[in-house]
This record gives sequence, C-alpha cells and structure tokens, in this order.
Amino acid sequence: VGTLALNRLIQERVGHDERGPKVQLSDKMEARVGDKVIQLENDYSRNIFNGDTGKIIEIDLDEKGRAKLTHVDFGDQIVALE
Repeated sequence: VGTLALNRLIQERVGHDERGPKVQLSDKMEARVGDKVIQLENDYSRNIFNGDTGKIIEIDLDEKGRAKLTHVDFGDQIVALE
C-alpha cells in the first residue's frame, strides 16, 4: 500500500466532501475543504514549518473554476496558500 492510496482511503473515511471545490496538490493527489494537510518545507515568511499540520477551511476559485487560494487553519493561524 502506497501513501497515495492510503491518503485516498483516509479522505473517504473522515469527511472528504466530493462535491466541494478541490485543489490539486500533485499530479496524483487532490484535497478539499475539511482535509488535513502537512507542511513539507519551512516557510519563514508565513511562519509555517516542516511538520506543521493544518486543516483546509476554504478554497477560493478563479473565474475558470481552478483553485486560486487555499486557506489552511494551522491552529494558531490561518494561512492563505497559492
């Protein structure tokens, strides 16, 4: 079992909303509002660091329906990611 398959199973079990907007995280992985995420690199300008976990709370779409901004609640702050 690979991590991508495992992530899909977890999304199905813990409230992944298939109807809402989605953000493409990689060529094989997408996320939606309610999904948990983990920061994989330090981002000093946003004060989020490798290993920080958060939950997607909102996805803003552009005029073509693609994700423009993804708002993630990291517990102590909400960060808008492009």
